[in-house]
Amino acid sequence: MNNEQRQERHKQKTHCRKAKRKQRQTLNLLALTIVLVLVTAAVALVTKPNLVEAVKDKLPGWLQATGRTGNSLPGKNKQGTIKVKADDLVVILDPGHGGSDTGAQAKDSTGRTINEADFNLALSKQVKEHLKKLGIEVLMTRQDASWVSLYNRISQAGIASLDKLALDRPEILPAAKQLTALRAALQEPIRINSDTRTSGGLGFMGGYGVGILQADLLDLQRQCVNVLYVSIHANSSTNSDLHGTQVYYIDDNTVELSESEPLATQTDPAGHRIYRGRDNERNRKLAVAVYDSIVSAVPKLGGTNAGKAVLTGNYAVLREQALASIMVETGFLSNSEDLKFLLAKNNQAELAEAIAKGIENYAKSN
Repeated sequence: MNNEQRQERHKQKTHCRKAKRKQRQTLNLLALTIVLVLVTAAVALVTKPNLVEAVKDKLPGWLQATGRTGNSLPGKNKQGTIKVKADDLVVILDPGHGGSDTGAQAKDSTGRTINEADFNLALSKQVKEHLKKLGIEVLMTRQDASWVSLYNRISQAGIASLDKLALDRPEILPAAKQLTALRAALQEPIRINSDTRTSGGLGFMGGYGVGILQADLLDLQRQCVNVLYVSIHANSSTNSDLHGTQVYYIDDNTVELSESEPLATQTDPAGHRIYRGRDNERNRKLAVAVYDSIVSAVPKLGGTNAGKAVLTGNYAVLREQALASIMVETGFLSNSEDLKFLLAKNNQAELAEAIAKGIENYAKSN
């Protein structure tokens, strides 16, 4: 290599080093610019929360986004980052059955007919009083012997969760126009109060699976950790030997197992994809907390021989919403010992207090 060639090669290396240095400087400047933009945006969102709504307004069809399965909600926090507050809790008590729907029936020792619906309401009212003493706000899906449809109850839970989010986490709610439309859609099943599809009483919750609008509502409810749904029932069986308390909760796998076959074979145009976005562990913990409290205070109702004491069940009032929710089957009216125990006023008082205490225990530990 002659001297001229060496000089030319040196020039090329020098030029290459300068180009790489300039490229690094450009990338560093770009990274710094991005950081500054993100910091500025974060400060703006903290100091001017209305900007959140302004951004949402720029998202056309936020509630109509396709393919929502509980994993794509704007503003979603990681599970477990929001704590339940025992002193800021709203509990929706749902006395099962009512009106023409008596629920299970049994005869007491005098031959009097006992309707489950009446027992559920009486016990729920006592639970309500104990919760109020604990400083917990209570809503009831029915206040008297009236018949209330399942989807009426579910819609009440939907509205209650939106109300609570408006107070606690307004930044995750949709824009005003869309929120108004969602509330109006939830009011329809309450107004119609029927569990038949032809009546329109199922609202947007009809059919297998979960539609887009309902999936968005469930995404919101999952983040509404300070609202709980507790349905109060009494059990019954043709086997009069079965006894004891059972507490049901819902999880995604239970729903999928129950509905995947109908979804695969049905031609119903109201069929939707299955929702997988519930906080399964939160539901289980609530069920365990309430069950443990019951059997600790009222051992007579423990040791059920009807299967698992805490178990999953694909019940509509649990399936069609994503709040932490359970169904308490207090005992078997078809079992003479359970029936006698549940009808005693002092036992009802202990049971009601135990349910309320279990709810409080759950809130304090989560």
